[in-house]
Amino acid sequence: MTNPKLAEKVIEPKINLPDCRWSWLGKLLILAQVSAIAAIAVALVKPSVPDPLIDQVSSPFPGVSYLNRRMTGHPELNMHVVKIDLTLPGLRFQVTKPTPNGTTPLETTLNFSQRVGAQIGINGNFFQFSPTAHATILGAAASRGWGYGIDTQNSAVTGISFSPTSQVSFLPATRKPALPIYNLVSGFNSVTRGNVQADLLDKSKRAARSAIGLTQDGRQLILFVVDGPASGLSRGMTQLEMAQHLQRDFNVYNAINLDGGGSSTLVFCQSNCRLANVPSSTVTGLGDRVVGNNLAIFVPSAFPK
Repeated sequence: MTNPKLAEKVIEPKINLPDCRWSWLGKLLILAQVSAIAAIAVALVKPSVPDPLIDQVSSPFPGVSYLNRRMTGHPELNMHVVKIDLTLPGLRFQVTKPTPNGTTPLETTLNFSQRVGAQIGINGNFFQFSPTAHATILGAAASRGWGYGIDTQNSAVTGISFSPTSQVSFLPATRKPALPIYNLVSGFNSVTRGNVQADLLDKSKRAARSAIGLTQDGRQLILFVVDGPASGLSRGMTQLEMAQHLQRDFNVYNAINLDGGGSSTLVFCQSNCRLANVPSSTVTGLGDRVVGNNLAIFVPSAFPK
């Protein structure tokens, strides 16, 4: 006979099956939580996307390249970079000539470039307006061996010089240039021997900026202009930001910060002279600003003789 106690043990117990509706809902809730956590994790480890760049590169003259770099995200910037091959035969330079009393006639970069027959022009030194439509140049400058300009508070010269044979040299900060000077523009020390001079540069005010520099091998001259807030295309840069861009993005080894703001002007002269950048004063209908001095670059092979 079957043991009744043993029989009780083999009786199948009642199984309570879960409600299928709650089972699937729970799974969906868990899946949603896992997806949210995964999305947060991806966002935390995902590298930042660089600001969109729009680069337009051209060669307006032999041995000269021009880059117009637009950054359309944040920050919005409109940069103009000219690279000039210093091994190009026949390359010449000219700085605004002073008057006998050491001042210079106020003139726009566009007019100066057109008047002297240059292919490229950029604004030069910082300056003070004089009462008679002339300027007093701050820092050192020279035009074909004629030196001019006054000492700044630092009484130091940081400049780019151009010899009669068109050799281009960087002059570090000194009270007086050690080399015989033929053509010279000067400004704030921006990059020296590949190092950004952060302690010497403004870090707060964003504006239109101009700079000139050399690559480490000395084979390329770099002209740099960034448009300012008035252009509607660019927020401008601080002096420090400009130096960082020059050193990091354009391999500039030595550079100086030229006059900026409404003075920042870059000109190309082909069949006609035109503004390459958007000078701040042009937006208000005043035209490009007159400045104290300018640098002209001649590319003789630009047009057939």
